[in-house]
Amino acid sequence: MTYTKRLVCFANSRKLKGRCIAGMEVTRAGLGTGLREFGRWIRPVSERSTHAISKKDRRYESGSMPRVLDIIEIEMKRREPLGYQRENHVIDSRYYWTRVGRASWSQVLHAVEKPTGPLWSNAAGSSKGGINDRVSEARARTLRRSLYLVRTKNLRIIVTEEDCGLAGPKRKVRARFRVSGEEYCLAVTDPVVKKEYRTKKNGEFRVGDAVVCVSLGEGFKGYAYKLAASIITP
Repeated sequence: MTYTKRLVCFANSRKLKGRCIAGMEVTRAGLGTGLREFGRWIRPVSERSTHAISKKDRRYESGSMPRVLDIIEIEMKRREPLGYQRENHVIDSRYYWTRVGRASWSQVLHAVEKPTGPLWSNAAGSSKGGINDRVSEARARTLRRSLYLVRTKNLRIIVTEEDCGLAGPKRKVRARFRVSGEEYCLAVTDPVVKKEYRTKKNGEFRVGDAVVCVSLGEGFKGYAYKLAASIITP
């Protein structure tokens, strides 16, 4: 039997040939209080080996596509945790997704989390171009979550060329910010933000006050990378 999950979309980032979508659950009671109450994180996933959500999977009946801050109802088949990505629920792809509203900036602030230390762990250090942007796969296997929603007052977007080995130098968009006294510089996977800043010259751009959805991606060459899956501003 299927079941319905209602969530505010806080991430709609690129993943292989699809999207990685995630949000926090809201109940009808939560909607009735002006959306000040949020439940657990939910990541809708497909039954493909990549778990990515395709364009066909995620569309509304109107043909339009979900956006960050949409309040969405999705039919699910089962909960299916994958390692530290405990938030996964497999979608029932026979059904359209339904948009039931939009969340405002003030409502987003009710969902912000306040970690008291590093996001997961900073022990694995930094990649080339990043700051505290990875967790060892061994450490990741002990974790029980893969998503955070955090607020920073000093977000900067950095656009630069980075050496990508055999692929040569590639332009990269990163988000640099501080949370709980810790510095981060993470690759941005939010397609809207990437598109906006890739049109600009290389440099550093001050954003200031922002909410960032940080996602811990699947393991790659011994590490799980922290990603800025969405950037939400007032």
